[in-house]
Amino acid sequence: MLTAPEKPASPSREEVLQALEHLLSSRRFIRAGRHSRFLRYVVEETLNGNGHQLKESLLGIEVFGRPAGYDPRVDPVVRVEAAKLRSRIEEYYREDAPEQGVVVDFPRGSYMPRFRYGASAAEVASRDADGKTDKPPQPEPATETPALRPDRTWPRWVLAAIAVLTLAGGAMWVQARVAHSGVVLAVLPLEDLSAGRMGLLPETLTAELRSRLSRSGGIQVVSKTSSRAAVKPLTPQAVQNAPEIGRDLGAGMLLEGAMRLGGAPERLAVMLQLVDARSGLVVWTGRFECDAGLWEEGALDSMASQVRSAALAHGG
Repeated sequence: MLTAPEKPASPSREEVLQALEHLLSSRRFIRAGRHSRFLRYVVEETLNGNGHQLKESLLGIEVFGRPAGYDPRVDPVVRVEAAKLRSRIEEYYREDAPEQGVVVDFPRGSYMPRFRYGASAAEVASRDADGKTDKPPQPEPATETPALRPDRTWPRWVLAAIAVLTLAGGAMWVQARVAHSGVVLAVLPLEDLSAGRMGLLPETLTAELRSRLSRSGGIQVVSKTSSRAAVKPLTPQAVQNAPEIGRDLGAGMLLEGAMRLGGAPERLAVMLQLVDARSGLVVWTGRFECDAGLWEEGALDSMASQVRSAALAHGG
């Protein structure tokens, strides 16, 4: 009886390069020149036996064109782009990759990729079927805590008080965990680039964005009073002092921007940018146009939605 040859433990160089080309030609990478160049470099260097040399200082020079003597502690571009690249690769394998073949992993905590064979649809289905035939785990037998038995030693009102205190403490712990699990965002006052012609409109838009973002899941928004104490948006000082502003406000992300009126009929342009308060780097920008009344077709909701998605993607 003939049997199929066993698949080797590790993919060959040719298989890895073929998987790389397939990945880079996908819709998630075809226009992502910087990430494509980053991934191609680390894959080829690893295949050439140089994976152990893939450090931030080297990648900053070879991939991102930083000058000799590049210091990643001052310019964290490699770490920032590596996080984005990992997310892009994960999305590719979750949604676009073929069901079987070679997988290019880019593990966290390392710049050296790993290569392995992915599971085929048949293998996944087989594992799922096997899992369904297994008996569900049996719960452990309940045990009593002798000291808390409702016997003559403990009056019932004491037991009730203990139960109430336990539930209250658990609720407070859960609330504390939830409060610290989201992205903390400071919405800085928007700047009027039309020589004051817009009156209170920049302040109104700032308040509307702050209100919508504070109601969205996973986002905590710094109060208006605290945010207004920060420097004006879209100035060199705003980016330069982003870490200081973030520390002062307790925020990991800063939203800043400006507004301009122009055109005939008059249109309102809103420019927004999201800054990582830890590094001072701009991680997202958005430009929106609407009528001067600002209320057409959910323009505010679109702005808040895009800001929220960008903050959750980059604020982890």
